[in-house]
Amino acid sequence: YDNDDFLMIMAAGNDGAGDAPSSVDVPANAKNVIAVGASSSYGKDLEKGQLGPAHIAGFSSRGPTADGRMKPDIVAPGKFVLSAGARPGQVGECDGGNIPAANGRSDGLLSMQGTSMAAPVVSGNAALIHQYFNEGWHGTGERNSAASVNPSGALVKAVLMNGAQPVMKGVDNGPDGISPTVEYDNNQGFGIVSLTHSLHIAGKSDVQLKFWDREVISDGSTLTYPVTIDRSRGCNFPDLSATLVWFEKGAAMGCTRCVINDLDLYVTRDGDEPQTRYYPNGLDQEDSINTIERVVLNNVMDGESLTLHVRATNLDESTQKFALVSTGCFGGVANTLDTNDNVFAADMSTPFSGGGGEGARALSNGAIIGISVGIAALLLLLVAGVFILRSRRHKVVSSGKEFQDRDGASRQEEGYPQRGYDDSGEYQNDGINNREGIGPEGSYQEGYQNDGGAYHDDMGYEDDGYDHSGGGYEDDDAYGGYDE
Repeated sequence: YDNDDFLMIMAAGNDGAGDAPSSVDVPANAKNVIAVGASSSYGKDLEKGQLGPAHIAGFSSRGPTADGRMKPDIVAPGKFVLSAGARPGQVGECDGGNIPAANGRSDGLLSMQGTSMAAPVVSGNAALIHQYFNEGWHGTGERNSAASVNPSGALVKAVLMNGAQPVMKGVDNGPDGISPTVEYDNNQGFGIVSLTHSLHIAGKSDVQLKFWDREVISDGSTLTYPVTIDRSRGCNFPDLSATLVWFEKGAAMGCTRCVINDLDLYVTRDGDEPQTRYYPNGLDQEDSINTIERVVLNNVMDGESLTLHVRATNLDESTQKFALVSTGCFGGVANTLDTNDNVFAADMSTPFSGGGGEGARALSNGAIIGISVGIAALLLLLVAGVFILRSRRHKVVSSGKEFQDRDGASRQEEGYPQRGYDDSGEYQNDGINNREGIGPEGSYQEGYQNDGGAYHDDMGYEDDGYDHSGGGYEDDDAYGGYDE
């Protein structure tokens, strides 16, 4: 706040397992920082069975904050990310030629997971935005096409949030399934970082950019910023996006409403009668609790004129500085890069049976249906067996042996074990969901519920739902998968 060109980018935390709300860690819950959640990487950076880059990592911490603000602000790849693996005990080490598998180590390389891996991705993008303004790309989308600008931290943050894309398909909770996520929720915030939707590079990005930095507004006043959609030179992006960001002084400890200076963004279409206000962050009214506000209008018309409004109400001080950005078609050329074929549009998940690369998740809907039908058939067979046993109480042939117990019920020494049926021939409740899996020895046991109800198999997933076999969240041989 005191140094307006500073921007703090923080890992949101790794406490989101089980869709835990309000799990974003201090200081990522601060209002002037960017809190970064973790999404999946793709290709060989994924572990077996991991869903692809359009999914949020299950461990990624969630909002809201104690006073109701949205967190995380943005997401970036953080499960898994290939990084430098320092070897302090060795001098002159090199990366070598072997790329480690997910959560592994090889030579001077290390694969890790966590929001602490995602935050540097956003930091790198922020550095590129800073360079973009320093080198004057903001004129016509070419270097030195405009005067050099030293952007405020609020402007860099606004550019990142304005271009973030809400393309996440859900939260990958491993064996516990996929949790839904929507735009402006406390799983993904504004979405995944995307510079092609944030900055104008002539012929290499989808949008053109307008910005207003270090603007000053007085309490009770409203400032307006007109924009006009212009597709005359080939730009064909369909939407208009506008984002307002401001930094302000800290609130009191334990605050229940931590925003001190309330600024509001809304957009109107010129000529509308009656005039409709388009409000930010998916709301139908002003947002009074967040210091990031974004309005997106879909399918705006060529030649359409719109006005961005910034209003100040109930300021703690006489004035407040802010940054405002808008992207859309503002007279630029079309993007010559094909961005339709991207890792978010395709299924980039990995199969359970192999390492990285593309493919469908092993337990697809078809496989799940097949397993369910198989289990249902087994249950029908067991029920039929009960009636057969009742009708033949005094004689059962099993592997050539037959006998009666002292109550007269038919029993067998070889075949169904005692835990499946009691002395009356009745089916016991631990015949299917017993401590060893499904049914007797020799039947399918791996990957189903144990007596605690948790997913369990001897191949890796344990009672807490995560992998502790050497490839999961905590692995001391690989710096803990994600570390503290």
